[in-house]
Amino acid sequence: MTNNEVLEIITNKIISMKKITDISISMTFKEDLGFDSVDMLEMVLYLEEQCHVSFADSFIVLTIKDAIDFVISHQK
Repeated sequence: MTNNEVLEIITNKIISMKKITDISISMTFKEDLGFDSVDMLEMVLYLEEQCHVSFADSFIVLTIKDAIDFVISHQK
């Protein structure tokens, strides 16, 4: 899976959840996109399912780039 493929998965989920279409990889989930803890859990579970990765409890995803980097570095 490439960075662009992961970005597309994340972007599509953000659009479906928040109806935000102007998205960049530097955006933060909380401040820029308005995600709360339930939204973040939904995103993490979605990424685990779509990208076949497992997020560690101690890993903190702040930006879209953080999520992409995590998925790319933890692919099976």
